[in-house]
Amino acid sequence: MFSVANPLFFVNYSIDERVLVIKMYKTLYQSVNRVHSGEEALNIEIPNDTTDMFLWLVDVYDLVMRKSLSDDQKFHVRRKIKEHLLLNYERLHVPIPGCLLGWTHSMFVWVVYLSLLKPVVNVPTSYIKKHRLRVYEDPDTDTWSWDVYISMLDVLALRWNELELNRDLQKLLNILWYKASTYTLFIHTKDILSIDNHTVDTHAKYHVRLTTESIVMCMSRFVGFERAMRLTKKWTDASLTIPDNTYDSFIFLERRHLVTRKFRDGICKWMWDRVILIGDKDIASHDQLGEKVSAFTCLYKRNPTGQITRWQKTLTYEPYETIVQDKLLKDFVHLHFIDQHFTNIYNVNFKKFFVVLDIYKHLDAVECATVPLFLWSQGRFDVYFAKKIYRSDDIDHAFLMWLILLKQHLDCKPYSMDFTGLYQQIFETTISDDEFKLDGHFTLLDDM
Repeated sequence: MFSVANPLFFVNYSIDERVLVIKMYKTLYQSVNRVHSGEEALNIEIPNDTTDMFLWLVDVYDLVMRKSLSDDQKFHVRRKIKEHLLLNYERLHVPIPGCLLGWTHSMFVWVVYLSLLKPVVNVPTSYIKKHRLRVYEDPDTDTWSWDVYISMLDVLALRWNELELNRDLQKLLNILWYKASTYTLFIHTKDILSIDNHTVDTHAKYHVRLTTESIVMCMSRFVGFERAMRLTKKWTDASLTIPDNTYDSFIFLERRHLVTRKFRDGICKWMWDRVILIGDKDIASHDQLGEKVSAFTCLYKRNPTGQITRWQKTLTYEPYETIVQDKLLKDFVHLHFIDQHFTNIYNVNFKKFFVVLDIYKHLDAVECATVPLFLWSQGRFDVYFAKKIYRSDDIDHAFLMWLILLKQHLDCKPYSMDFTGLYQQIFETTISDDEFKLDGHFTLLDDM
């Protein structure tokens, strides 16, 4: 008996004991994008129109079920679907109206992608050991139950900012996506799908299948991880030598903004989207699909409450010296110092003009940019310019590289702005330490 956990593609099944005969799905809607063969699947682009896209996916799924695709065709169709999902995920991740409660357009694309995957063996144990990712007893993935698998995804998301994005990691991810296909496409016994609230019953007495939220747990991580992996191969790494500078004095002067509660609250409100783990927002908001759910709400569902409270308390009440002990908070605070400086001195919104937080969403604009940009990736700010990426240690290092690139290539004049004064203040001014030691308060009468 042929058994699929989510038979959501309305093909005509004719089943006998050994043969599965699948006829092409008939519809009154006339589409020029119907797929009849592997060649057509390769040649016809995935339509952007929702109805045409669904028919394309149904036809490709039929070809997979009929085993009408060669290994080479499967590879190229799989790559095409993957690229489509990564580029259009936000547009596709919307609920499907009707009776398919909890399903999104992106999940249909994901299911077809999973049906094209091939088995991957040999877990990169040395990489897992080096980065402390092991949560399993047996490296043989055939023995993994759902709780082990989902823990593996959680650990990867938690440690993502510390990982080396190399071939070993890509191999591990390929193994995890194939395992996702085995969990998603087929029904299993409860000892395999071992978390009760992640499953729903089926017609089979002893078998269950994954809930829609569980499928999103895999898909959202797939999109986040694969986007990050794709970006590491896109641009050439470069480096810059940082000369002597007075950046510390610049930051010292900007610390005055911390005296206002509004400034501190602004950092808190801004940072939640930056600290949430890859995929967690889609997972936590799935029960409110179709509504706009804040990152702060999602953090409370997926993270320890004490961690969020500590971040809030530190940013709201603690002095500068305490805040900067946390590297992440230090980067956020210094970025807002820089942004406030540009607002006050140049009337320029620095974060809006020069900082890109969602790289994939603005990928075309980034590659066409004529000025250096800050790119938020792996928990840090790197600098991008002219198809080169300059890796940084922190926001301070990134800002100094940004200024140097601005001077070298644009003479400190991006667009119609002129930041020559700032460059001279940081790189061409010698300031004694005594100038910034303020004891008490001074007025004009003190000099008389």
